[in-house]
Amino acid sequence: VFDFGVNSGPVTSIKALQTVLKRIGLYKGDIDGRFGPMSRAAAAAVQNTAALFYALKCERYEFFMRYIGRVPSQSK
Repeated sequence: VFDFGVNSGPVTSIKALQTVLKRIGLYKGDIDGRFGPMSRAAAAAVQNTAALFYALKCERYEFFMRYIGRVPSQSK
């Protein structure tokens, strides 16, 4: 999440984390890019950190693919 935030902005990385946490049923809030108490509790409840890491990597990849779709010159 930190590396993603450095390279794409903290709001983007937190939204990705919230999306993944929501997909696995641990986060019930809005995807708003704020790491508040609900996000923190959901992240703390993760049992399989390796699976979370993989899902977050996939979300990051999807973010880049969507961005390249909008700005093709960024594909390099």
